[in-house]
Amino acid sequence: MGEARKRFLDAARLVTVDFSAVPLQVGELDRSNLGVSGDSDARAAAARFVINRLVNLKHPQGMDRTDGKTFASIQDAMEETGPVEMLASQVRWIAKIAEDDALKVDVGIVRWREQLVDFLDKILTEEKEANELG
Repeated sequence: MGEARKRFLDAARLVTVDFSAVPLQVGELDRSNLGVSGDSDARAAAARFVINRLVNLKHPQGMDRTDGKTFASIQDAMEETGPVEMLASQVRWIAKIAEDDALKVDVGIVRWREQLVDFLDKILTEEKEANELG
């Protein structure tokens, strides 16, 4: 199989992501600020917050239509409750932004960023291992 075809098929693979399972430590004040009460609701809201904040920092002047379509689809997935299927390429898109060392993040979300990076890395590692086996 050609490399271009392989990259295309790899990008089209689905992975399961549960934003309420991101192991973010969300304190009572954070829960209040996010407007949620339960643990899983708080983790999902915090994950959405940190992802949106990172994307805003990466694209301070806005984003082109291609990135906009990608992020709109990611936003749709983040609104779902529980596990959702996303394209592996979308998870990589988020991970690439979260891992960007040049982004200067607010001190209040530094820990969440690192926890998000670890979570996405685990998903992508599992996806890669599954692809190698199958």
